[in-house]
Amino acid sequence: MRGDQHTVNGLLAYILGTAQSDIARSYTGSYADLVSASWGIRVWVRHSDGSMEEVTGGSPVAIVTRTGPGSGIQSNTWSCPETSLVATDAIQIRVYMRFGTGTWVTMANWLTEQLGATQLDAITWTVYYYTVLTWDAELAESVATFYWGTSTYNSRIENFSYTIPVPPVIPRAGLNIPQVLTILNLNMVRNLRLPSGWAVEAVVRAGCHRPDVPSF
Repeated sequence: MRGDQHTVNGLLAYILGTAQSDIARSYTGSYADLVSASWGIRVWVRHSDGSMEEVTGGSPVAIVTRTGPGSGIQSNTWSCPETSLVATDAIQIRVYMRFGTGTWVTMANWLTEQLGATQLDAITWTVYYYTVLTWDAELAESVATFYWGTSTYNSRIENFSYTIPVPPVIPRAGLNIPQVLTILNLNMVRNLRLPSGWAVEAVVRAGCHRPDVPSF
């Protein structure tokens, strides 16, 4: 969760990238009582026209809680479901905070670039939050802060995974069959036209070619 911003699919948001920034950011809230504070995320697919489809079920997930004063990294997990994407989709994440059992409040938005992906993979994310909770007994007030954007305040998501389609490999002229098989997967090789009586599996096992098998 970086501290710099970009605009993708019509939204200006903090960058959700693979490397941390060197810009520290924070969001602070307060509550007129000595209570716990919690943080969580919600996740959307953001399309190129700015429309959104939520991946989480309408409420924050990967929730962490401080029941008393403290500071530092906290983490929790969330099982991301497999989700279909098109190449121009981006993933939008919001971090929420609440005091006690109160209402969840949005703190900020993070957004990937257009991923060029076909799906968001089914995998368990681990979400890390740098959180601080202080109690002012004299004022009977709770103050909660979420930090992000640097290696010190290293709020982040691990195991974020998606699938990018691999373009087909076109063999170069002059390659023989075993050479072709080293750069093509078997499913693609099944579409090659071999002389009558030759099976792809046999060619794979043999690891060699005969003079009467044409070169590519």
